[in-house]
Amino acid sequence: MRRERQGFVRACLIIGSALLAWAAAGFLLGMFMFIPTAMLLVVAAFVDPRTRPGLRDRGVLDALLVAVAILVAFLTRPAPAEPEPDSYQARLDSGSRLHEQDFATRKDQLMGFGATTASGYESCQHFYLEVEFPEGLPDARRAELKKQIAMLPGVVEVELRAIDGC
Repeated sequence: MRRERQGFVRACLIIGSALLAWAAAGFLLGMFMFIPTAMLLVVAAFVDPRTRPGLRDRGVLDALLVAVAILVAFLTRPAPAEPEPDSYQARLDSGSRLHEQDFATRKDQLMGFGATTASGYESCQHFYLEVEFPEGLPDARRAELKKQIAMLPGVVEVELRAIDGC
């Protein structure tokens, strides 16, 4: 290849450019994995085979690559496996509680403690009150909201949970 430099340069540029185009076209299908190979081929076309980088240059390049890799690893936060909890579920002692005037009045007062909605439902022969709150509600306000829910008449237990998306 040393004597046929033009052929090497031409092959690197053609294959590298084709891989870049292929990776760009299929980016959403996972073909972005071709980008490092394509970039390496394009850069290889412009490297002079008679000069070699010194050990110092190689060390600087390696340190830079490691620093970038560490920075990317710490700055990219993986998505949580489970969604953030954004509601309290309170189990009630009976379904008649949902229709009592005092319960309805006190349920509406939960909006002042950070709740966005409060609704009752029945599931597996138990009655529940679902109290939703905004995603960014501070922990202190969440604790106060939970305390207020627990003080409602007929509440047996209160637990934090995520709202199902389905």
